[in-house]
Amino acid sequence: MRENRLATILYADLTGFTKLTATLGPEKITELVNECFKIIDKIIHVHDGTILRHEGDRVMAVFGFPKSQGYDAYSAILSALRIKEAVRGLSYPIEVHIGVASGEIICDEDKIYGYVTEAASYLEETAPAGEIYIDLNCYELTKTFFDFERLSKNEKVFFRVLAEKKQQALYTNKFFNRKEEIESLSNYILKKKKVIIVTGNQGIGKTRFIHETFNRLNREEKKFNLFQTSFLTARSLQFYESILKIIMELKPDFGIKEKIALVTEESYKTNLFNQFCEIIFAAGKIKPLVLLFQYFERIDKNSFDFIKFLINNINEYDVYTIFEMHNLHNKLVDELKSATGVTPMVLELTPLDKETQFKIVKDLCDDVKLEKELLDEICRHAGGNPLFTTEICRYVKNQQDSVKLRERIKIPYRVKEVFNHLIDHIPVGIFNTLSLGAVYGYTIEKEFLKTAAPNYEETVDYGVRNDLLNSNDGELSFKNPFLREEICSRLPKSVRKTLHRKIASILRERFSTYDNDKKLAYHFKESGDYELALHYVLKWARRLKDIHANEMALEAYNEALQLCRQTNIKAEYRILKEQVDLLDLLGMCEEERSAIERLESLMAKDANDTEKLELALLKGRYLMKTSQYKKAIKLYEELRKKSDDIRVIQNLGVAYYNQSNFKAALNSLQQALKSAQKSKDIRKEAEIRGNFSLVYTKMGEKEKSLEYCNQALKLYDKLGDTVARARIIANMGSAYYYLNRFNDSLAAYQEALKVAEDIGDIMFQAKVLTNIGSLYQLLGDYDKSIKNCEKALKIVKSVMNKKWESIILNNIGNNFATVGKFEQALSFFEQALEISKEVGDKTGIVIRYGNIGDSYAHLGKPQKALEYIQKSHGLSIELNIIDWISFYKNELANAMVLNNRLEEALQLAKDAVAIARKAKNISYEINALSTQAFIYFKTGELKKAFKLSRNAVNALEKKKIIEGVVSIIYYNHYKILKSLNKDKEAYLYLEKAYNDIKERGDRISNENLRKSFFMNRKENREIKEEWEALRNQR
Repeated sequence: MRENRLATILYADLTGFTKLTATLGPEKITELVNECFKIIDKIIHVHDGTILRHEGDRVMAVFGFPKSQGYDAYSAILSALRIKEAVRGLSYPIEVHIGVASGEIICDEDKIYGYVTEAASYLEETAPAGEIYIDLNCYELTKTFFDFERLSKNEKVFFRVLAEKKQQALYTNKFFNRKEEIESLSNYILKKKKVIIVTGNQGIGKTRFIHETFNRLNREEKKFNLFQTSFLTARSLQFYESILKIIMELKPDFGIKEKIALVTEESYKTNLFNQFCEIIFAAGKIKPLVLLFQYFERIDKNSFDFIKFLINNINEYDVYTIFEMHNLHNKLVDELKSATGVTPMVLELTPLDKETQFKIVKDLCDDVKLEKELLDEICRHAGGNPLFTTEICRYVKNQQDSVKLRERIKIPYRVKEVFNHLIDHIPVGIFNTLSLGAVYGYTIEKEFLKTAAPNYEETVDYGVRNDLLNSNDGELSFKNPFLREEICSRLPKSVRKTLHRKIASILRERFSTYDNDKKLAYHFKESGDYELALHYVLKWARRLKDIHANEMALEAYNEALQLCRQTNIKAEYRILKEQVDLLDLLGMCEEERSAIERLESLMAKDANDTEKLELALLKGRYLMKTSQYKKAIKLYEELRKKSDDIRVIQNLGVAYYNQSNFKAALNSLQQALKSAQKSKDIRKEAEIRGNFSLVYTKMGEKEKSLEYCNQALKLYDKLGDTVARARIIANMGSAYYYLNRFNDSLAAYQEALKVAEDIGDIMFQAKVLTNIGSLYQLLGDYDKSIKNCEKALKIVKSVMNKKWESIILNNIGNNFATVGKFEQALSFFEQALEISKEVGDKTGIVIRYGNIGDSYAHLGKPQKALEYIQKSHGLSIELNIIDWISFYKNELANAMVLNNRLEEALQLAKDAVAIARKAKNISYEINALSTQAFIYFKTGELKKAFKLSRNAVNALEKKKIIEGVVSIIYYNHYKILKSLNKDKEAYLYLEKAYNDIKERGDRISNENLRKSFFMNRKENREIKEEWEALRNQR
């Protein structure tokens, strides 16, 4: 079967035969060539390579096909070195030049295709006689095992192989965790356990773990000498090579008799084993000796005979053997136990936990800023394997686009080699079922696989036992995303399409889970049936929209549009209209604008009036959302001339409201309400009553606003619409706020916020978060206030809603002002003012002017303060917002006091009280009464001052919480009482003023902000200093 896979190609070309032909003759040369091929072929076979063909004096071989060993590039280079050595050992002057390249190949039975074959051929032709050249991929796979020289030619980079590394490369990264395993291995050694087996998946870090254990033992206990060798590097013509590596390190002048590898006589073998053991035991007497044997599962018979001989004689000596294996080979262990009578201690290394992986990643990528999502993806793909973690980190560090990385981390070639080995050793029947599962997805429902695969039980048992699958309640999942990707990549496209079609058929006929439409859309698309894919993806999108999973719905609509554009299915206009509604709900203004423009381009030239009206309404809604109110009003007024559609009239009213033209807003909404009632459109009537509540809230008629809210609630309850109901609840929160029912307001906002989050309406979330921030500021919890405001600001900036950006910037400024950071506050207020002017938000301009004026007052610039507050006062009268007129008359009175214009200030304060009473705003009334009292105090009319101030504090005592600064009202009363020589009573109100600022200050968790709150606000500093001085006197 045709398949794609990673492999390493080797080309070896023999040279020197032309010169020899003259002396040896053609027949002898043919024999010599065949003898050379015989030697080369044997070396390649010993190192798990496959001969593809002989071409004249040339050999082509592949490593990693038909089965991978998990270290194919390593084996290929090792073969190349052995071939070079063997050819040079011949008695004729023959040389070989070799090219090796690694990469993706296409295998079709015994034929191999791909750029890798050409790369290896080019390298072989480029390499001089006696040299081995490899490509960059092969270098990356093997650079820790061999020494190389970097070369280049015609802008191509390649490497010359020098030799195997004589010394293992030092580990550059930190070692983490394995505390329990290190303790276990240390105990085995200290308790004289002479035979130890360490197992664990390839790349799990067995050798590193063993080295780390002895590094620690050598620091804490007696010193050990550790020598290691590997049975992976067995030579084709030399037995005991792995054993001899250690012997030669222990005794460099050790001599080996000729043809020792061919000796099989038992007596000679026993003599040789005794010589080996003498050297090992002698070394153990000098210092405790540890022999580490890697890839023990690949041990040859002669070496295994020596190991058994060694263990049988090891007891009296300070020598220890440690054997590494990927998996525990019971047959090998049983044979060792039977021959020696020693039961090996077995220690298994399991995958690392997530926390340890995080530490490794951060250590390896210490110079790269990793987002949490990417960090999670790295750990998910690494699966607790240190080798995988290292290779993925190397890949990540070489990439620039973190967004693409989160979408898909590409499997590094070294990891790919390991998975190739894993996959190649899966039985065929089980592989076929796993292939079906891999095509199905990363997670597979057990019921589906039971239905689709006759060998389900066998596959699950094999998969779980061999760490390929996780089995949880009701579902299976691949242990590693790379494993699934590699299985899929092995399958030809035609096979994948067939499997997708099979999966889709089973799902459609046998299953009806909630996300079945999504699965059907995906599998029909991958099978090439685009019409059915579009049918199911639209079903899925609409279902998601119905349950308010809006971001997922948007992805589904995007998928549907992509299918339309790829296949010329004529449904784009219809799908786009649905998508625009969703984009509006999500507040994705830029995308919404693009979609509307696309709709305009798709609209037929002969479109009817209804289609044109629908498109115009979409444009109007977009203009309103992006605060382009003048353009929106112009659009709706033009539509109004042609249409009596309720939506046009209603939207015109809302546009007027946003421009603070309340009279025109009420007029349009009244017309819309009559039309809705006439047509018995309950939903539309509820919407319009909700619009009325907003207008009346802004006009200061809170009771009327609540009345309309309750009317709308009843209608929405009748319809069972919880989402619309939540929007009305948010309106009620605003009305409660202005009625000083702050707990009711907070409860209403929080109820609305939960629904906004559930349905994914981010602009709704932003508005409610802003209002909650304002409430927390009023209640003195500035950290919570700023936190809610910053969340809201992030949302509105993302959707380009300028009006709300201004509102939130203003609220953040208020928080800074409240804690005495007036310079910062002023910066936010000025930003907010510019935006409010830009979008024509007059109500916003009123507030910004007032806040800027208040900041200047605290910064000691009374004339500037007066200038801005006068602007606020004038504009609030122009807009006829009753509450605000009262509020800004009082603010203007205070500004007049700062400028010593007390007569004007007094009249303003009196007017503020009267208007506050008319508006039923007790907070503003109390504040204005206190201001009026303070002015009388300044003019020396103490009796009038006392009477008004007493009224203010009495009303405050009843209300407890008001919109305004409570401490100032108490402090003003303290000053008046003190002037009247009522010291005892005065002390009580100073205490109340101090307790108020202390309570608000204690809510501020930030130490610097808390200090600023007490020291930078003049009134707070005065209250604190006065209180502390008076308390000390007492």
